[in-house]
Amino acid sequence: MSESQVIGEGTYGCVHKPQLYCKGEDTQLQNAVSKLMKKGVANNEFKEYNIIDKADPNNKYYLGIPSKCKPEHRKNKQGIYNKNSTKNCKNLKKNDPKIINNLDKYTLMIMENGGDNLEIFADKANKWDKNAESTKKMEIFWLEAHRIFLGLKTFLDNGIIHHDLKAQNIVYNEANERINFIDFGLMKKKTSIINESKKSKYGFSVNHWSFPLETLFINKNNYEYILNLSNSEKIKYINKIISDFKNDEDKDIVNAIKNLLYSISNKNDKFLNLKDVFYNCIKEYGETILFCFLKKPNNYNDFLNLCLNTIDIYGTGIGFLYVLKETYHHIDPAFADDLSKLFLNMVNGNLLKRIHVEDALNEYENILKNNGILKKYNKHFLKNELIDGSPIPLKIQKNINSINIDSLYVTAEEMKDVLDKDENALDPKHNCIAGKEYNPITKRCVKICKPGYSRDSNFRCKKNKTQKNPTPILSPKKCPYGKEINQKTMRCVNICKPGYSRDSNFHCKKNKTQKNVKIKPESGPKKCPPGKELNPKTLRCVNKCKPGYNRDKDFKCVTNKTAIRRLQKSEK
Repeated sequence: MSESQVIGEGTYGCVHKPQLYCKGEDTQLQNAVSKLMKKGVANNEFKEYNIIDKADPNNKYYLGIPSKCKPEHRKNKQGIYNKNSTKNCKNLKKNDPKIINNLDKYTLMIMENGGDNLEIFADKANKWDKNAESTKKMEIFWLEAHRIFLGLKTFLDNGIIHHDLKAQNIVYNEANERINFIDFGLMKKKTSIINESKKSKYGFSVNHWSFPLETLFINKNNYEYILNLSNSEKIKYINKIISDFKNDEDKDIVNAIKNLLYSISNKNDKFLNLKDVFYNCIKEYGETILFCFLKKPNNYNDFLNLCLNTIDIYGTGIGFLYVLKETYHHIDPAFADDLSKLFLNMVNGNLLKRIHVEDALNEYENILKNNGILKKYNKHFLKNELIDGSPIPLKIQKNINSINIDSLYVTAEEMKDVLDKDENALDPKHNCIAGKEYNPITKRCVKICKPGYSRDSNFRCKKNKTQKNPTPILSPKKCPYGKEINQKTMRCVNICKPGYSRDSNFHCKKNKTQKNVKIKPESGPKKCPPGKELNPKTLRCVNKCKPGYNRDKDFKCVTNKTAIRRLQKSEK
């Protein structure tokens, strides 16, 4: 027992293989790694796993929910092992120089070993001998990489932003040919980021090498700073970045660009050449500054939505470009060229031109198909899922190939005869389920229009102008006692008070010529409980009068003497 090896480290966590020991345990799980983090950070990340588990309950795109434990920190064999292993956690030691003595303030997350991250995998693959075996390994990797595109679409469909994708946060297990996302510490719901950004309180509205450069402007106050610059001031802003980069200034955006170029370009190579990539990076970012910050209605909301929808595709592009630049010599040049074009489009500095997740998924599938990778490994796509076998069974394919196309040739006269005989050939009838009708424009079955609506020239439901209060197609709705159906809204509403009646808009209006109109309820007289009687004016049950009291004409309880006096007055 000596120490565990650090196989990955971020700002907030340090990953060891084999795992560090949990408190009170003297065994380590096979094929497991541990991630050492401060308790608060670990608790927050654990919450993020619950979010992703809802989006991916079958663990198609990640390794599953990890377990948590306290690290052993006592002076036993396991505690000494943990302390010796922790010495190599450079980032954690920066923030906590006495981390070795403070392990009781940390938490271990134990998870399955998903393999090497893409940076480590690419560095190893770079040193492979170029032969048929190395080509096969890389082609299988790029086949499996399709899973990541599907995962990105799943995240976005569920309103989730990973926000920390890069080569270090995607792992590939070469033995079982499986790729996965890891490290969900920055994962958030898209709606939460939007709400924080609009208040200028989003903590990751910064320049970071694995974030798109425009992420700095997610917070509204930063966005408005650029928005209020003139075009000449925006150009000066871009030129200042170029000047700072040439002078190697220690600034966040300069460091972000330098690290980005390291990950996606080759210094002394024509493929992904450093100068070409840098030129395009600055040019595209300049286009974002000039064309994405315009004083138009909802422009900030559009910018924010576009940026958040492409943050994860951008980080994935960085990770895949790193693998490609290190391993392109193992695959066919045309295949490598197609991949580079797609991945560079994923990291396009012009937000308006950056490819979206669904388009990237479809483009990636076309690249695998057009370069013969699917056919070579007997695979095909079915609704974006990679399936074993060719799309057409071999027996059927042979039968198709045996057909003599010349024998199927039809003359124009023969086709005219067919059309003349079949009146529905050019206008087929389409059977839609009940409640739907066929849209000839989109060729799909759509819901029928509501009562009072009809189709316009674009097959959209528009309210009829000449037809008001149409009779409902459905059977009349039954309303409870004291309510009636509103023919305009088809909802039950309170009946009008006595002396009121409905106008053309079904509003209760006071009668001008008719007073104290009593409306009899549709469902018969209301029954009151013992001790109460029905007030015919309000149609409500009220307490009966006490002994010695009677009702007057206003249905108020008055003494018998008062009632007699009022009656005598009314008779006079």
